[in-house]
Amino acid sequence: MKADTKTQAEIVDVLERFKNSVAARDLSGVLRLFADDSDVFLLGSEASEKALGPSQLKSFFEGLFSQPVVYVFEWKSYSISNSGSVGWAAIDALIHMKGGGRDATAPYRVTVVLEKRKDRWFLMQFHGSEPVKA
Repeated sequence: MKADTKTQAEIVDVLERFKNSVAARDLSGVLRLFADDSDVFLLGSEASEKALGPSQLKSFFEGLFSQPVVYVFEWKSYSISNSGSVGWAAIDALIHMKGGGRDATAPYRVTVVLEKRKDRWFLMQFHGSEPVKA
């Protein structure tokens, strides 16, 4: 079911903090958004972009942030739903890649699953993909 206004605002806040942490290469900031569970995961748009559990998430973001390219997400539209303490979002976005001789923008799609624990939403799953041109 569609999330109510309060829940939607809370989940958008997590998405904004994710976007800002990635753009700032803030490792601790981005990792704080994910739950500390062994089954939390991330799948990116490239075959090698996958991480399972906190240790692999940390390694993934360390590698991403060590590249000369800075990744900046621009959320274009999203749909946010929830049922109790579980929320999910589907996002149409652009990803801007800047630096290292690579200044480009591409369409990007993101789906996330979050879980609310006490008064805080945590990312449980993150999946990003680049849509294929028709």
